Amino acid sequence: MKQKLEEAKEYAESVIDSFGTNGVPNGVSDIKDMIALSFENGTSWLSNQIKSIILDDTLTDGEVIDNISELLNQQGCTGTD
Repeated sequence: MKQKLEEAKEYAESVIDSFGTNGVPNGVSDIKDMIALSFENGTSWLSNQIKSIILDDTLTDGEVIDNISELLNQQGCTGTD
């Protein structure tokens, strides 16, 4: 867990450093790029989490469904809109 947190911090710093001056966006284009990159990385992370649940051979089908549902609920993907 500590290693993943450290990797996340390093990644965040690299993303911030790649935009604007000292990580401050220079304009709308930088902000749009930051939002797009955040969305892309978020969807990639969520996809990897779901894959790891599905590939866990120790879980029953019901547990897989429950775990994915819980993960989606935690991320605000409740589908109740």
